[in-house]
Amino acid sequence: ENSQKVAVQRCEISDFQFGILVEKSPLASIFQNRIAISTAWQTGELPEAHGIVVINGEGAVVERNEVSGALFGIWACDKNGSLRRNYTHDNYLGIILCKVPYGNFILPGGDVIGAQFSCTKWNVRNNASDHNLNVGYLVIDGANNNRVEQNEASENGAYDYELTGDSYRFGFLTPFCFDNTLRVDEGDTVKDCGQNNTVIGGTTIDTAIDPCN
Repeated sequence: ENSQKVAVQRCEISDFQFGILVEKSPLASIFQNRIAISTAWQTGELPEAHGIVVINGEGAVVERNEVSGALFGIWACDKNGSLRRNYTHDNYLGIILCKVPYGNFILPGGDVIGAQFSCTKWNVRNNASDHNLNVGYLVIDGANNNRVEQNEASENGAYDYELTGDSYRFGFLTPFCFDNTLRVDEGDTVKDCGQNNTVIGGTTIDTAIDPCN
């Protein structure tokens, strides 16, 4: 919190509700950490549990981390960040480009916070996301102008990639994503319900059969 150019590197973090949160800390570097989050959210003992969350932190670099066991493995918000060479597996969602809603987190000092901006102009490249219960890469809640390229995805429960329209899946309105570019491997599944996204490659999910939500 309030730590410009902070670096969190080569840490082993396990069995906590939250791994690393970035708040009001531009140009943060989150590098080569191994994070195994508590899975108590699966039994209802915890309402949620997340690996790496960039709440407010423009220009964050999240690289070469391994995240498992979380509800959201890596949760990217704010602008101009970079996600490279991370490995997310055995989470509910592997990587989510989104916006932390106000009130979602309370900091140790008592401040109630949320992201100012949805995930905007992030470069998501050379990551691997597999064996997640739901989706490998989720683009949602107004996320826009991101480039998601040359990533790997496999054995995800619903889809490898999903770009959403207006949705109430988390119990409140998350507006459609837009103007994102995806380049994916031919065998990966992609469901695009957003607006003006460019999807190159992949196996497209037919939304007439599997409707947007």
